Amino acid sequence: MKKSILIQFKKMLFFLAFFSCFAAFAQTTTFYNFNTPGDLTTYFTRGNTSPTLITQSPNTGIGGSGAVFIGNQAANEVYTTKQGYSNGGVGSVYEFSTFIKSEFNSGYSAIGFTSLPNQPHATNGNPSICLGVSVHGGGFIFYNNSTSSFGNWTSGGIVNASVNDLLNNGSPDKWYKIILKITAQANNNYHLQVEIWPSNANGVLLHSTASAIHTRTYQNNNIGNSTVLYSYFGFGGYRVSNFDNYALNLQGSTVIDAGAPVVVNGTAVLSPILNNSIDIEGNVTDDRGITVTEKGFVWNTSGTPTVSDNKIAYGSGLGSFNGTINNLAPGTYYLRAYAINANGVSYGTERIVIVPTQEGEIFTTTSNLDFNLCPDSSELVKTFTVSATGIGSNISLSGVNGFSYSLDNNNFSSTLTINSVSGQVNTTTVYVKFLNSNSSSNGILTLSATNALGRSIALNGVVLSTSINSQPTVTNQTVCRNSTPQTLSITANGATAFQWFQNSSDSITGATLINGATSTSYTLPNSNAGTVYYFARITFGDCATLDSNIVSQTVLSTVGNISWISGPSVLSAESTVATYSVTAVSGATS
Repeated sequence: MKKSILIQFKKMLFFLAFFSCFAAFAQTTTFYNFNTPGDLTTYFTRGNTSPTLITQSPNTGIGGSGAVFIGNQAANEVYTTKQGYSNGGVGSVYEFSTFIKSEFNSGYSAIGFTSLPNQPHATNGNPSICLGVSVHGGGFIFYNNSTSSFGNWTSGGIVNASVNDLLNNGSPDKWYKIILKITAQANNNYHLQVEIWPSNANGVLLHSTASAIHTRTYQNNNIGNSTVLYSYFGFGGYRVSNFDNYALNLQGSTVIDAGAPVVVNGTAVLSPILNNSIDIEGNVTDDRGITVTEKGFVWNTSGTPTVSDNKIAYGSGLGSFNGTINNLAPGTYYLRAYAINANGVSYGTERIVIVPTQEGEIFTTTSNLDFNLCPDSSELVKTFTVSATGIGSNISLSGVNGFSYSLDNNNFSSTLTINSVSGQVNTTTVYVKFLNSNSSSNGILTLSATNALGRSIALNGVVLSTSINSQPTVTNQTVCRNSTPQTLSITANGATAFQWFQNSSDSITGATLINGATSTSYTLPNSNAGTVYYFARITFGDCATLDSNIVSQTVLSTVGNISWISGPSVLSAESTVATYSVTAVSGATS
């Protein structure tokens, strides 16, 4: 059994929240300890196609509980993660760490990023498209694709090793922790820093500080312009016998499962209008070849929100989107953008926003008002009530285009002020008017005051249509019994309800309601012979009710057995006419 709780699991995700007063990022760590059989092939893709002697051992590695085993052999291999990581852009930090057992003296161990999965080995444990580092006994090689930069552990670094051939002589147990930190800077520039930490065979570090730290800065357009990045590790020559406890710490980036879309977060901040609303941005940068059917934001108060938590959708497809989450109580909120395609759901980096406590609060009786105005009506007025306690000013109502407001249902204006007395507003009725001259209008009505939690109300206004766009039709008016059924359909803009009817005559009068047939389509039954007439009744709110055209379907009986033909069996030579007959058959038409 492992001594560390952290490495008792095959793969783990941790979300470490770091927040200031109002907003912050979260970090995501993916960890592979290779303790479960099959981890290497389950989570990584080998780039080379030739036979390999690299295996996953159950009893080597840190603490002897499992590792990638190379042994005493030449290994020129690259393994990339099957899952990807979103390119978080400027400011993102990607930290790789692993433990290697450096037992031999003529080879390399490599870790880093690539923009392409399934890449074969190119040089010293790296693929040809990469941003990473190879380490060996006396030094290192930073790789920026095919460009290399050599160095040694004892000079030219932030921390220089005091031991020659550090990865040969720095640890009695030959175990070392390697850390590579890549920080995304402007213009596709990346700062790389490698650290060496000697350890014992149980993964306990021998020193409180790194024995060597070296850095480089590169521009890499392959990495910078890719929406999805993949981690890799690799080997070159004779050096490493065991590779274990591989971890990726992502700040500003998230895990993207194979084929799922790539979504990134922009800012998430308190709204400048209301101190208990959060404005948030997102962007679907890559659909991975499968259409994004839904995108939006999720949030909760405990961390790592998913689509099972609070959710608001903002359309589909690629591109940027933004929204506002309103009427929040004081507290800490965790928010992420999300995107869904047929391969799965992905999330952006977690944002943390604190809604501060206020002395006062505004209250309303609703958070949504819908105005469905009939075409022959000039206006529609609806109401809500508002009250407040402990506020520091009058309540300001910021209006929405297409609507007007009043306190007396007489004098309407585009904005409104509700006076407070000693920080209080008693229950007050607000009248909201939507005019026929606006075919449609929607937006967020805000009510705010100083030192108070504000309120918002979604206003949605539309002038209803009361016409049928397409009438129901049938392809065949006559069908066989129990044949493939036909489906009637109808469309009507502004319709609020549908109900299908049937009748034995070509008439509305006397028709019978069909139970459960309340959608825009209805599949006609054909199990019983006869002629039936159908139509739909469409309701347009309180404005109108219209009946569709009537269509009919005749269902024929199944043809019965044909009887023997009767008539003369022999004709004389002089006969010119003979008559034969057959009994009528049910279901026959000719």
